[in-house]
Amino acid sequence: ASYIGIVAVGMTFVILTGGIDLSVGSNMYVSAAVAGLVMQNLKAPVWAGLLICLGVGLLFGLVNSFLITRLKIVPFIATLGTMVAGKGVGLLFSQSIQIPFPDSVLQLGSTRLFGVIPLPIVIFAFVVLIAHLVLTMTPIGRRVYAVGNDPDAAKKAGLNVSNVLATVYLASGLLAALGGFVSVAQQGVVHPG
Repeated sequence: ASYIGIVAVGMTFVILTGGIDLSVGSNMYVSAAVAGLVMQNLKAPVWAGLLICLGVGLLFGLVNSFLITRLKIVPFIATLGTMVAGKGVGLLFSQSIQIPFPDSVLQLGSTRLFGVIPLPIVIFAFVVLIAHLVLTMTPIGRRVYAVGNDPDAAKKAGLNVSNVLATVYLASGLLAALGGFVSVAQQGVVHPG
């Protein structure tokens, strides 16, 4: 369940601002599908597949943040739309068939640190640690809490609420894509369902 935890960390940022991101499942699917297709068709290495996966996740977050901060669409509706659109794009890319990943990705999912701790759990723990440090010890963390507590008061205090919201949706998109890659590293295939 480490990939679910990684996605939940990204959702934590969004929920702290009073928003929601319904598109994380579609983001996981599209990001992993694109990475799988690139690795399969272009024989790209694992690190390139991971970077492509994270890039697609950031693109998802960018679209969500644009819809929410610039077009002023309510987060529930905006992310519901990107969820449906993402699922459609994923099915288009995958042609509704499974996308197998190379064995090198499966090895990543089955690697154990010190022969005991599975690598996906280490990645999850690292993500949780970074998120904790960001939320408790950085100015962006304080801004996230301020916007979530009262966006109008945060705006009156001089905070750029749109930038904070854009940041949290980008973080959610990035972590959803990472969760998708970790999930595929454990399962070895992207399922259209």
